[in-house]
Amino acid sequence: MRRRARLAAAVLLLPVLALGCKDDRGREVQPAPVQAPAAGKAWVRTECYFGLNVPAGGRVSDADWQGFLDAEITPRFRDGLTVLDAYGQYLAQDGRLAREPSKLLILFHPPSAEADARLRAIVDAYKRRFRQESVLVARMPAEVRF
Repeated sequence: MRRRARLAAAVLLLPVLALGCKDDRGREVQPAPVQAPAAGKAWVRTECYFGLNVPAGGRVSDADWQGFLDAEITPRFRDGLTVLDAYGQYLAQDGRLAREPSKLLILFHPPSAEADARLRAIVDAYKRRFRQESVLVARMPAEVRF
């Protein structure tokens, strides 16, 4: 029974195994071929990292974050977004290592000057409202399909 379970697990893991791996009998296992995705739309993936520590002390509360999301982000990106809880650290302007909980906003959108302006407005509003030094924004090309 154990042998059958190991064989079933090996079959399930085949797509992620690296070349040169061996099964439990010492035979080399080849990974399953990866199929190219069908052509999608060329969009942008934008990630915004919002630190939740407030410089004067305290943290942005869940209610304050939700209010910001509802008032500033959602109206600008109504088609959809993802928010994840995160934890990060950075070197502050005063030279100390700052560690803090964060919110990670992930957006997929067509590239445009209008989307860039909406993102700048969100970042500026967050910095102003919660007295932040910065908001990290990372952008990368993305191929999306729905």
